[in-house]
Amino acid sequence: PAWRAGANAATAFHTDADPDIGGLSVPKEDYTIYCRVADPENRQLIISKETGQRGLTYHPKLDLGRVKMTMSKPPAPTPRSDVYLK
Repeated sequence: PAWRAGANAATAFHTDADPDIGGLSVPKEDYTIYCRVADPENRQLIISKETGQRGLTYHPKLDLGRVKMTMSKPPAPTPRSDVYLK
């Protein structure tokens, strides 16, 4: 299953350039970001051509593409992380 990448709504992504994201060519346009995280060895960033989503309904046929995500921990806590660790 795909998960919305926002807390209460899917994350909107707009680009005025034509970036390459992990080998996926992304034309300048508006998109919605999802994640596939069920398999820790195969986590994926999903860029959907469907926009205006709250994230409750996901249509895989509208994917622009998927990119494998690599996970890592920062070498030291980030400045704001100590706020949440108290």
